[in-house]
Amino acid sequence: MSESSRDINHPVWDVYDLYRESRFSVLYYSEKLNWFKGLNSFIEIILAITTSSSAVAVLWLWNTTLGQEIWKYVLVISAVLAIIKPVIKLTEKVQQYEEVLTGYRGLESDLKIIVVQIKQSKRYGAPHKTKLVEAVARQGELSKKSPEAKLESKLENKCKAQVEKELPAEHFFVPKDR
Repeated sequence: MSESSRDINHPVWDVYDLYRESRFSVLYYSEKLNWFKGLNSFIEIILAITTSSSAVAVLWLWNTTLGQEIWKYVLVISAVLAIIKPVIKLTEKVQQYEEVLTGYRGLESDLKIIVVQIKQSKRYGAPHKTKLVEAVARQGELSKKSPEAKLESKLENKCKAQVEKELPAEHFFVPKDR
């Protein structure tokens, strides 16, 4: 169905727009969660490597002049990371992103069910509208839990482009009657 023959003002678009918004949030918070998990793992590895009981600490490489200089820098970085890690609360951030991501995944799944039901029944009726209102309320609660006051614009644009690619307007069924 061409874009020009679609009723872009049909109320069913509220469902589809929220579905795309939830898909965006899943993509966005997945990326952010992966970044924080990676950063946390990096810090944990550096801290583990530099402990006195670490097998890495006794490598022959550190007995060379260059190795000793490198080891000094690694130890300084480790000391700074050990101080910074509790201050930036990485573990807490990972938990916050996991919670929000899990919520958006559930919302996305629920909205996908509504989308499929609309397509299969070839109508947008009262049951769909009721489920949409519930989904809007859930989305409002999830947005309050966001660990970010402002989205990262570069990642936001990347995720929006991905949603447009995955869920273009042509993907959705728009009933002819209201």
